Amino acid sequence: MSSHGNGQSAEEQDLVQAAYGFALSLTHPPQEAEDVVQQACFRVISKKGRLHSRSHLFKVVRNLFYHLERRKKLVPIESINDLDDPAVDASGIEIQMDLETELDSRS
Repeated sequence: MSSHGNGQSAEEQDLVQAAYGFALSLTHPPQEAEDVVQQACFRVISKKGRLHSRSHLFKVVRNLFYHLERRKKLVPIESINDLDDPAVDASGIEIQMDLETELDSRS
């Protein structure tokens, strides 16, 4: 087994490339695919010591993808740009004021 400069064998690099292709087919955005593969490789190497099985790595990639998709549905993610937008803050204050006015009128 030859080792490349990054400490991975050619077989491991092939596994990572195959896992990336699989992750890309699931996530579509390349950055998300890279993140999923990186997390999957970390988990496999942490537990097994090295990447050794294509089926196991693909299973971890798939499960991570499902986990991340479920998390997206449970935890809404706000854009950082939205947080800095004064219109967003103003509309939130406006809604709160409308609510307070409505509650006061019913009292």
